[in-house]
Amino acid sequence: MAAGGNLAPATQDDILNVRPYYDDFQQFFSFSDLTQNDRDPEGGPLTLVAIEPKPGTGTGDWASLSDPNTDAIYFSVGNPSIRAEGVATFVYTVADQEGLTSTGTVQILYGEPAPEPRSITVSEDTRVFVASYIIANGGGTSYDQPEHGVVYQEDDPENGRNQLIYYQPDSDFNGTDTFDLISGPNGGPLTYAPIVLTVTPVADAPEANNDSGATGAGQPLLIPVAQLLSNDTEADGDTLTLTAVGDAANGSVSLGNGQVVFTPKAGFTGQASFTYQVEDGTGLSDTATVSVTVGQTATGSYVRGTAGADTLDYASATTRVQIAGLAGDDTLRGGTGSDALNGGAGNDIVTGGAGNDSITGGMGADRLGGGAGNDTFHIARGDLSLTGATDLIVDFQGAGQAGGDVIRFTGFAAGSTLELVGASGNARVYEVQDGAGVSEGQILVSAGGALGQVLTSIDYAFA
Repeated sequence: MAAGGNLAPATQDDILNVRPYYDDFQQFFSFSDLTQNDRDPEGGPLTLVAIEPKPGTGTGDWASLSDPNTDAIYFSVGNPSIRAEGVATFVYTVADQEGLTSTGTVQILYGEPAPEPRSITVSEDTRVFVASYIIANGGGTSYDQPEHGVVYQEDDPENGRNQLIYYQPDSDFNGTDTFDLISGPNGGPLTYAPIVLTVTPVADAPEANNDSGATGAGQPLLIPVAQLLSNDTEADGDTLTLTAVGDAANGSVSLGNGQVVFTPKAGFTGQASFTYQVEDGTGLSDTATVSVTVGQTATGSYVRGTAGADTLDYASATTRVQIAGLAGDDTLRGGTGSDALNGGAGNDIVTGGAGNDSITGGMGADRLGGGAGNDTFHIARGDLSLTGATDLIVDFQGAGQAGGDVIRFTGFAAGSTLELVGASGNARVYEVQDGAGVSEGQILVSAGGALGQVLTSIDYAFA
C-alpha cells in the first residue's frame, strides 16, 4: 500500500490455449486479453509497461513492444515442423495511475499432441505394407529410415498417382524396429506418426558350403566331421549335425566315429565327389558337395589345394609328395617319404608322417607335426610377427641332440634370438626377440603331449 492509501494493482495468472496452433505465423494477444482478470483496487485504468519471456518447453519467441498501450503482443513459434505440444511462458508488468506496479504470469499452450504410435507385426525376412498416399503438388508423405531395415515406396499398379509404402527388415533380423511417417503441406507444419514394428523370428535353414579334398589313387581320404562343418553356418545359432553322406561319384563314402571316409574306385584318378547333409535340430537341413581330386602317387607328385578348407591326405603315400594347401583352414598329411608340406594362409593342421619332412604352416595359427624322422619346421617372420598368430609344434623330437628336429627362422633381423618365456599346458612357450629384445611373436613347442627338453641353439637357426 502506498502513501495516501493507494494499493498496487491486483493481477491473476493466465493460461491461453491456442492449440493446435504450430505454424510460423504470429499469434497476437491484446492488452485486454491479459488484463481482463486484473484490476486496480481504486478502480483506475491499468497500463502494460513490460513483458519478459521466461523458460518454457517450446521454442516460442516474443516480438518487442514499441508502444505497450496500443500495440498487440505477438507470439511466434518460429518453426513449422514442431512435432509435439509446447508451452511458452512470459511475465507482464502493469502499472496504475500512481505508478504502482504488479506482475502476472501467462502460459501459452501451442502445438499438438504427438500421434499415438501405430504397431505393425511382420515375420522375419518378410516385407509388410505400411501405408499409401496420393502424390500432390501441395505436399505428401515421406519417412525416415529405421535402424534394422529399409522403408521404400512403389507405384500402385491400380492407381498411377498413388504410392505404396513398405517396410523390409534386414536379413535374419527379429525384434523391434521404428521409423516415422512424415506428412504435411509443402512449407507448412509436418506431422510425424511413429510406426513401431515387431519382427517375429522364423526358423532359418542351415547353409552347408562346399568343400574339397585330395588323395592318391587307391588311398582313402579321411575328413573329420568337425572340419566339414567348420564352414557351414546357421543364422539362428543352432548346433549343426552332419547326419548323412551319399551320392559318391567315382568312389564310395561312409560316416562313422566322427569322420567321413571317401575311398576312390580301384585304379581311378581324376575328379570324384560325394555329398553330405547337415541338420540344425529343428528339422531344417541343407546339403553340400565335397570335390575330391584323386591323383597318382608317383615320386615327386605335387598337389595344390584351393582357396577353401581342403583335406589333402597322402598318409598312405610311400614316395615323396609335395603339398600346398594355399588359402583356407587346410588339413595336410604326408606319407612315409621325405615330404614337403606348406599349409599356406589359414589355421592349418600339417602332419608330415614318416620321413625327413619339411613342414611350413604359413600365415595363421597352425598345428604342426613332423612325425617320425628328422623334420624341419619353417617359421617366417611374415607368418609370425606380422600376423600375431601362434603356431604349435606338437611333436618336436630330439631337443638338445644332434640330428633331431630343427626349426628354421627366416626373414628376422640379424641378432634375433629365441627365448623361453613360459609354458601353456603341455607345451613350452618361446618368444622370438629382435636384437633389442623386442618381441617378434611366439611359438608353442610340445614333445608329443609333454613339455620335453628345453630347446638349445642346435635345435633352431636364424637364416
